[in-house]
Amino acid sequence: MMRTLATMVGAGIPLHRALGILAEQMPDNEQARVESMALQLQRGHSFSSTVASHPDLFGPLHRALLKVGEMTGGLVRLLDRLADYDEKNEALRGRLRSRLTYPAVLFVVACLAMLVLPPLVLEGMLGILASSPQPPPLLTQLVIKLASLLRNPVFVVGAVALGVAGLGAGRQLWANRSLRLATYRLVEGLPVAGRVVRQVSQARFCDALGLQLMVGVPPLQALPLAAAATANPLWEEDIARAIRALEEGATVAEALEVMAVVDPLLVSLVAVGEESGKLSEILTRAGVAFEQSVEHSVEVLTSLAEPLTLFFMGCIFAVLIVATMLPMVQLVENL
Repeated sequence: MMRTLATMVGAGIPLHRALGILAEQMPDNEQARVESMALQLQRGHSFSSTVASHPDLFGPLHRALLKVGEMTGGLVRLLDRLADYDEKNEALRGRLRSRLTYPAVLFVVACLAMLVLPPLVLEGMLGILASSPQPPPLLTQLVIKLASLLRNPVFVVGAVALGVAGLGAGRQLWANRSLRLATYRLVEGLPVAGRVVRQVSQARFCDALGLQLMVGVPPLQALPLAAAATANPLWEEDIARAIRALEEGATVAEALEVMAVVDPLLVSLVAVGEESGKLSEILTRAGVAFEQSVEHSVEVLTSLAEPLTLFFMGCIFAVLIVATMLPMVQLVENL
């Protein structure tokens, strides 16, 4: 959306007309909102106030920067910068999704195999074993009971209903700030996955802060918006300490140093950037470095997840095979 808008405005198309053209290309659920923005501009509203009235389309960072661009007369250049920022974030999300898709699919297949194989594939054989006069081994009995349970319509309907209710409750619980903070603390404490989450937050913070400083947003205003851009509640909570330090006269590097979530390497880079007068440029390069670190960490994570998932699947098949073969061995021994 931002790239298309930047291209049209840069080509000299009036902003309200560019939004009208853009609305025609949007999905139905967003088309009416973009058309409403075009109408507001035609009625004389400023672009910044129009954007502020649609927080579902523009986040806090976008709203603040577009206001700066409108005030300074550099809206076209800023639209290009925001388009670059959005595309960079989307590319990072796409790479993470592509890396994690294969192990996620393997895990889902393993779970489905655990649910489907006992009642369907081994149904006939387990039925024969269950009707045998000689009691089957304990493992076989457990598999038979699991197969019977999974064939029960009441269990299936109840499991589906419980899953739907769990998703709804999960969304409501995720809105709880304390729970989100606890979840992020737990995840960031994990060996590999925690490193991925931390590095993604560092990269997003660098990109957002560098972009704001580049267009002239004061650090005191830029820091909370950059923390919000991480979508990490630990950053949003910890940024208050940095803001207090700035208000007391600290430099940006000194302010970041008091934050527990900030990587010490980033603090050193910011200090160098302040000394050289190239802080926004160094932050942009730091964001690239953290993104590369994210990709390396994700490679490590997937290299661990794939064999573990395959091992889990192998254990499922092994249990089913052993549960089926044990009674046969028992019968042969009793001949």
